[in-house]
Amino acid sequence: MSESAELSAMIRVRLSANDAHYGGQLVNGAHMLSLFGDLATELAIMCDGDEGLLVSYENVEFLAPIYAGDFVVLILVIQQLICWNSLSSSDVLLVQR
Repeated sequence: MSESAELSAMIRVRLSANDAHYGGQLVNGAHMLSLFGDLATELAIMCDGDEGLLVSYENVEFLAPIYAGDFVVLILVIQQLICWNSLSSSDVLLVQR
């Protein structure tokens, strides 16, 4: 990947009743983090041709509840890519709508 190229991935999903973890059909935040990880894996494959590992999150804020039946759109964009020999690190921006 060139340093000026921007890579992004998007997923649209409808949350089902099986995704609900709490009363009132509330979906837990861990489910959303799992979807974030899926997007990070997709970007790693696009960037490096192989699966990668999402090591950590710097800042996660859940600003509104999500419920079974909701549609969510997740967009992940690589903001910065740093390579050391065969290892690479990237800063990514994730937006949920």
